[in-house]
Amino acid sequence: MENDVKIQHRVIDKIEEKRQKGQIVHFLTGSGIQDNYFYNYLEGVLNLADSLKTYYLRKENEKNSEKYDFLIHCSYAAEAVSYYKKNLDGEIDQIDFKDLKAPKRRGGFANAKGNRTDNKLQEEAQKEAEDATKGHDVALVTGRIGELLKEGKKIVLLLEGLEWISKMYDAQQDLRWIGILTKWAKENNLLVVATIKDFESIKKYGFEQEETFIGNPSALEIRYTYLRYLLRKTNDNYHLDLKVLQDVTQALSAGKKSLVDCMRILSAVLAKNKVSLVFEDFKDSISKNIPE
Repeated sequence: MENDVKIQHRVIDKIEEKRQKGQIVHFLTGSGIQDNYFYNYLEGVLNLADSLKTYYLRKENEKNSEKYDFLIHCSYAAEAVSYYKKNLDGEIDQIDFKDLKAPKRRGGFANAKGNRTDNKLQEEAQKEAEDATKGHDVALVTGRIGELLKEGKKIVLLLEGLEWISKMYDAQQDLRWIGILTKWAKENNLLVVATIKDFESIKKYGFEQEETFIGNPSALEIRYTYLRYLLRKTNDNYHLDLKVLQDVTQALSAGKKSLVDCMRILSAVLAKNKVSLVFEDFKDSISKNIPE
């Protein structure tokens, strides 16, 4: 194997290249944005959110990464918002929305709240937390982020699945997000990563950033992923031919398979042949699209 070759992370390396030049907001496009990625032999294969959490919240594991305090993950496919923070043991915990500092209320609304019972206030706080966790209230989510930024906290914001922008041009929530992203594009304590299939749909809003294309895995990424999986799933009697491994992964890469598809293929092959790695076992899968 190529022991001296560093595997490029398809997402993080591209973000870091632009982040080092001062870019805050990154729009990810391409077939690879819904894939998983080989991180390293210790962490294995991670999805996008876990890759960002591991890199930006665990500084001691990386030589060049800048430590961030929170990762906030907004998934519009699931209509949910998740919040993560590194704990004292170096692990990453998911934290409740209500534990983040609330945005300040202004005017009569704030004064009116002061006259309500504790139970009523608790109910309203719970409702706000539920709305924000489900992604239903942009103002609550961005308000909390704004307060954290004012405190000097460093935040990674992952907006996963911005297809809603291209489908709902005139929706008030969309325009609110657009305005906020435009404002936050110069916020040094923030890193925004947004995935979107149709980058043309947001160009009209005047963003200066170019899209960051994320493609399918290289043969090297598939090879390291396969090697890690096989070493963990097979015993000493398994015949692992590295030449076959190289040929298989090269063919899968040439076939533009995602890493998720590649792992489905290997899992099926290993279930049928627990003795040795044989190229013929992969032939049918290499030439076919793998069903979801």
